[in-house]
Amino acid sequence: MGSQAVTPTTSGSVTYTLTCTGANGGSYGGGGGPTGTQTTTLTVNPATAFVVGGNKQFVLNLELEFPIVPKVGVKGVVFVDAGNAFAVDASFFEDKQHSLPLGLFWSVGFGIRWFSPVGPLRFEWGIPLTRRPIDDPILFEFTIGNSF
Repeated sequence: MGSQAVTPTTSGSVTYTLTCTGANGGSYGGGGGPTGTQTTTLTVNPATAFVVGGNKQFVLNLELEFPIVPKVGVKGVVFVDAGNAFAVDASFFEDKQHSLPLGLFWSVGFGIRWFSPVGPLRFEWGIPLTRRPIDDPILFEFTIGNSF
Protein backbone atom coordinates (compact mmCIF):
# COMPACT_ATOMS: atom_id res chain seq x y z
CA MET A 1 0.00 0.00 0.00
CA GLY A 2 2.95 2.36 0.46
CA SER A 3 3.13 5.39 2.70
CA GLN A 4 0.30 7.88 2.39
CA ALA A 5 -1.23 10.72 4.35
CA VAL A 6 -4.98 10.86 4.83
CA THR A 7 -6.83 13.84 6.24
CA PRO A 8 -10.52 13.27 6.91
CA THR A 9 -12.56 16.46 6.93
CA THR A 10 -16.04 17.50 7.87
CA SER A 11 -17.59 20.97 7.92
CA GLY A 12 -15.96 23.04 10.66
CA SER A 13 -13.90 20.06 11.72
CA VAL A 14 -10.92 18.98 13.68
CA THR A 15 -8.77 17.13 11.17
CA TYR A 16 -5.71 15.00 11.72
CA THR A 17 -3.08 13.74 9.32
CA LEU A 18 -2.96 9.96 9.42
CA THR A 19 -0.11 7.87 8.15
CA CYS A 20 -0.41 4.26 7.10
CA THR A 21 2.85 2.76 5.93
CA GLY A 22 1.46 -0.50 4.63
CA ALA A 23 1.55 -4.16 5.46
CA ASN A 24 4.91 -4.17 7.25
CA GLY A 25 4.78 -0.93 9.18
CA GLY A 26 1.28 0.44 9.68
CA SER A 27 1.06 2.88 12.54
CA TYR A 28 -1.46 5.31 13.83
CA GLY A 29 -2.04 7.57 16.80
CA GLY A 30 -1.41 11.00 18.29
CA GLY A 31 -1.60 13.72 15.65
CA GLY A 32 -2.93 10.99 13.41
CA GLY A 33 -5.48 9.44 15.69
CA PRO A 34 -7.28 9.75 18.96
CA THR A 35 -5.89 12.94 20.46
CA GLY A 36 -5.14 11.37 23.83
CA THR A 37 -2.67 8.86 22.35
CA GLN A 38 1.01 9.35 21.57
CA THR A 39 2.07 9.72 17.93
CA THR A 40 2.20 6.46 15.92
CA THR A 41 1.54 4.21 18.94
CA LEU A 42 -1.62 2.49 17.71
CA THR A 43 -0.09 -0.39 15.81
CA VAL A 44 0.32 -4.13 16.11
CA ASN A 45 2.65 -5.00 19.00
CA PRO A 46 5.98 -6.56 17.94
CA ALA A 47 6.63 -7.82 21.50
CA THR A 48 3.82 -10.35 21.18
CA ALA A 49 2.87 -12.96 18.61
CA PHE A 50 1.31 -10.22 16.49
CA VAL A 51 3.08 -9.22 13.30
CA VAL A 52 4.14 -5.56 13.09
CA GLY A 53 2.02 -3.53 10.73
CA GLY A 54 -1.44 -3.34 9.37
CA ASN A 55 -3.10 -2.76 6.06
CA LYS A 56 -6.18 -0.87 7.22
CA GLN A 57 -7.28 1.78 9.66
CA PHE A 58 -10.52 3.31 10.84
CA VAL A 59 -10.78 6.94 11.97
CA LEU A 60 -13.69 8.88 13.42
CA ASN A 61 -13.49 12.56 14.45
CA LEU A 62 -16.61 14.33 15.71
CA GLU A 63 -16.53 17.88 17.00
CA LEU A 64 -18.53 20.89 17.98
CA GLU A 65 -16.93 24.28 17.27
CA PHE A 66 -18.42 27.43 18.80
CA PRO A 67 -17.50 31.15 18.94
CA ILE A 68 -15.86 32.54 22.08
CA VAL A 69 -14.69 35.97 20.90
CA PRO A 70 -15.96 36.30 17.32
CA LYS A 71 -14.47 39.78 16.71
CA VAL A 72 -10.92 38.46 17.01
CA GLY A 73 -11.55 34.98 15.60
CA VAL A 74 -11.32 32.93 18.82
CA LYS A 75 -13.36 29.73 18.87
CA GLY A 76 -13.75 26.83 21.25
CA VAL A 77 -14.06 23.17 20.35
CA VAL A 78 -15.07 19.93 22.05
CA PHE A 79 -14.55 16.60 20.32
CA VAL A 80 -14.65 12.82 20.38
CA ASP A 81 -12.06 10.82 18.44
CA ALA A 82 -11.88 7.09 17.78
CA GLY A 83 -9.66 4.89 15.66
CA ASN A 84 -7.27 2.01 15.33
CA ALA A 85 -4.88 0.32 12.92
CA PHE A 86 -5.74 -3.30 12.13
CA ALA A 87 -3.43 -6.22 11.38
CA VAL A 88 -3.30 -7.77 7.93
CA ASP A 89 -5.18 -10.88 9.10
CA ALA A 90 -7.75 -8.98 11.23
CA SER A 91 -11.12 -7.58 10.29
CA PHE A 92 -12.17 -4.01 10.95
CA PHE A 93 -13.32 -3.54 14.56
CA GLU A 94 -11.33 -6.61 15.65
CA ASP A 95 -8.38 -5.95 17.95
CA LYS A 96 -6.80 -9.18 19.18
CA GLN A 97 -4.44 -7.36 21.58
CA HIS A 98 -6.85 -5.15 23.52
CA SER A 99 -10.38 -5.37 24.84
CA LEU A 100 -11.83 -2.23 23.24
CA PRO A 101 -15.33 -0.96 22.52
CA LEU A 102 -15.82 -1.77 18.80
CA GLY A 103 -12.07 -2.50 18.60
CA LEU A 104 -11.31 1.25 18.68
CA PHE A 105 -9.26 3.53 20.91
CA TRP A 106 -11.43 6.44 22.10
CA SER A 107 -10.62 9.92 23.39
CA VAL A 108 -12.46 13.14 24.19
CA GLY A 109 -11.07 16.62 24.28
CA PHE A 110 -11.42 20.35 24.16
CA GLY A 111 -9.51 23.25 22.71
CA ILE A 112 -9.20 26.84 21.65
CA ARG A 113 -8.64 27.99 18.08
CA TRP A 114 -7.52 31.45 17.13
CA PHE A 115 -7.59 32.58 13.53
CA SER A 116 -4.66 34.96 14.08
CA PRO A 117 -3.09 37.40 11.60
CA VAL A 118 -0.27 34.89 10.98
CA GLY A 119 -2.65 31.97 10.44
CA PRO A 120 -4.77 29.55 12.43
CA LEU A 121 -3.43 28.50 15.84
CA ARG A 122 -4.89 25.46 17.61
CA PHE A 123 -4.44 24.56 21.28
CA GLU A 124 -6.08 21.23 22.09
CA TRP A 125 -6.13 18.76 24.96
CA GLY A 126 -7.06 15.10 24.48
CA ILE A 127 -8.07 12.67 27.20
CA PRO A 128 -7.87 8.95 26.33
CA LEU A 129 -10.93 6.98 27.41
CA THR A 130 -9.31 3.64 26.48
CA ARG A 131 -5.99 4.39 28.13
CA ARG A 132 -2.97 2.11 27.91
CA PRO A 133 0.03 2.16 30.31
CA ILE A 134 2.03 4.27 27.83
CA ASP A 135 -0.71 6.94 27.51
CA ASP A 136 -0.65 10.10 29.59
CA PRO A 137 -3.91 11.00 31.35
CA ILE A 138 -4.11 14.14 29.18
CA LEU A 139 -2.15 15.15 26.08
CA PHE A 140 -1.65 18.71 24.78
CA GLU A 141 -1.30 19.44 21.06
CA PHE A 142 -0.39 22.74 19.41
CA THR A 143 -0.88 23.20 15.68
CA ILE A 144 -0.14 26.10 13.33
CA GLY A 145 -1.97 26.31 10.01
CA ASN A 146 -5.01 24.76 8.38
CA SER A 147 -5.74 21.09 8.07
CA PHE A 148 -6.82 19.98 4.65
